Amino acid sequence: MRASLRPALLLATLQLSAPALAGPREEREAERIKSCQEGLAELEASEAFGYKRGRLHEKIGDAERKRGHVKAARMAYRAALDAYASGGSVKSRNRLLGRLRKPGRNWTRKAAAAFNEIRDSWRTLPKLRRRAAKLRRHAEPPERPDKRLQKLREQTAGLRAVAKRWDDTDLQANLLAIEGRLDAASGDPAAEIRRLREGARLCAKERCPPTRRRLLTLAARRLERAGDPEEAFRIFVRLNAEANERLPEEQRRYARSRHVSRVCASLRREQGAAACRTIERKVAGYVTFHDFSRGKPRSGLTEAKIKAVHDEYLHLMSACLIASVRRKEAVPGERYELAWTIRNDGRADNLECEPDVEGDKLDACFREALTWFRYPRYLGERSNIIIPLAVND
Repeated sequence: MRASLRPALLLATLQLSAPALAGPREEREAERIKSCQEGLAELEASEAFGYKRGRLHEKIGDAERKRGHVKAARMAYRAALDAYASGGSVKSRNRLLGRLRKPGRNWTRKAAAAFNEIRDSWRTLPKLRRRAAKLRRHAEPPERPDKRLQKLREQTAGLRAVAKRWDDTDLQANLLAIEGRLDAASGDPAAEIRRLREGARLCAKERCPPTRRRLLTLAARRLERAGDPEEAFRIFVRLNAEANERLPEEQRRYARSRHVSRVCASLRREQGAAACRTIERKVAGYVTFHDFSRGKPRSGLTEAKIKAVHDEYLHLMSACLIASVRRKEAVPGERYELAWTIRNDGRADNLECEPDVEGDKLDACFREALTWFRYPRYLGERSNIIIPLAVND
């Protein structure tokens, strides 16, 4: 009788002792989750903190797994992948997917299979991109269908279905770029631009900003080649403004990407000197300038170099005259002669004006505008400049 009671007594003892053993561990993991959540609340949801947010979400997922909460762990890991995408942390994304692709303790086959499918899709992406890049672009649909192109379309569509099913925005955007490349090979370059911009829209709201910038840059380059520099310029200006929005105003003034400078030169040739600043002011809310003083010092200033600087900056002086007319301090047609010295470091000073406006608002405006000028640095004697300006220039 006593022997028959021993298994029942042993089972009852284990059942009573199990919560006591699990209690401290449960409390530790719950405390870890709380600490990570507090850390997430302190971090700004921006690209700069993408990696840190990803690590905190990953730690929450690990803690939930140890507690046996598979669903909560899966949600935390998905949040970690999204955070890594927002920060462009490709290595961290691949590492996490490698961890999650195999089932294990407190990690079911079903949960592992989902992340394995995402991992396989990401690993296939570079191969598809390389194959698509080898296809020749066509301005019009080719006479004969390309079997390779059709196969690539099917593979890309399959991966897009996976990306959509698991709500992987970054993967969807990258696949849209490949589909756009296939459109270009099919003779529809306009469709490529549409897909690139569609992919960029998917990555908006800080979901995958590095991919968004890359796709918008590609779209702008395609527009530029297609003969639409104005729309390309709008995209490049927007990207440039976003990249430099945290800079102080004085630094941001000269923070201009090479793309903005290149396309601006094309617009000036086609539409005149005012085209760039008009568009840039509408898109970004302010105008940027090329800092000519960043290069190495040269032996003297040529007329061509001085003209390039004045094409960029002289409108600031004209704006002072326009404001003076609005204040009724000057009249249309009134002429002024401005003179200043170009220092060897590319800055300008010693401003003089004829007629004399010293102490007036116009004088203060001229002097402030001149502090913005950046000429190329040069060696030798200082150069002097004389510029005639009229109110209606």
